[in-house]
Amino acid sequence: MEALQVLVKGMKMESLTAALLTSAACGLGALVVIVRTVSEHRAAKDKIQRARNRRTESLQRAEQEVLRYRQLSQCGEHQKL
Repeated sequence: MEALQVLVKGMKMESLTAALLTSAACGLGALVVIVRTVSEHRAAKDKIQRARNRRTESLQRAEQEVLRYRQLSQCGEHQKL
């Protein structure tokens, strides 16, 4: 009978240890998933911001070229007169 109690107590301890290890592994896995998700989200935001900056720069260059073209075409019209 005493051997049975020792065995049951040992099994309880082993199952508690297994439950703790399983919980720790699950928690660690969840933490890894969260960190990866946040990192990927940040990388996507950075990529979007770089694209917006490139678009803004491109539009500014195009606007400058239009203004330069208008100035050159106006100078050409004055020279024809």
